[in-house]
Amino acid sequence: MRLATFNIESLDLAPEAEVPFEARVAVLRPALERIAADILCLQEVNGQHVPDAPERRLVALKRLLQGTRYEAYQRAATSGPSGRGVASVHNLVTLSRFPIRQQREVRNQHVKPLLHGYLTGISKGSEPQPIGFDRPLLLTAIECPPARVSMSSTCICGRPVRARYQARNSTACNGVPRADGRKGTSSPPSSERDRRWSLGSSSMTSSRAIRSV
Repeated sequence: MRLATFNIESLDLAPEAEVPFEARVAVLRPALERIAADILCLQEVNGQHVPDAPERRLVALKRLLQGTRYEAYQRAATSGPSGRGVASVHNLVTLSRFPIRQQREVRNQHVKPLLHGYLTGISKGSEPQPIGFDRPLLLTAIECPPARVSMSSTCICGRPVRARYQARNSTACNGVPRADGRKGTSSPPSSERDRRWSLGSSSMTSSRAIRSV
């Protein structure tokens, strides 16, 4: 069984899309087909308004998957703030060739939201305000022969620490010098995994599969 995760970085339609949808489809559709995943976890899938529909729907994703193996896959997605439809941006979606038996979203079920209060300036009210999750964790239970699999998918935004360190330090592992022309002191990454981490982008994605016992 092949599991895959893919951050499609705010997939959307005009006029909200920063890059024309057709241009993104020309790149994304072949890439997703090459992955040939049985279970595919997607991050940053935007939702669109549909005429005469009260909630947003994943219209752009549906168009992207047309003609691919994933068009017939079962789907689970995170919901919008009201619980109806999907959110306007940054939805999580799990596509599965196997039946999805259960799905749920995790926000603050186990830990109370942190409270934020201004030390300076003007706050919204006199009391500290709770800080909630912008993007929940999507949990799905999938019936996969010969066992049941639990999938979790989330999107964590932030630049990897090693990438920030390398941006400050020395020559990159591929020999590209610093912008200021100085030679640095850091040593090359110790493994291929570290090398890929050091070249990381501004968004990290994570998916996990747990075989049920």
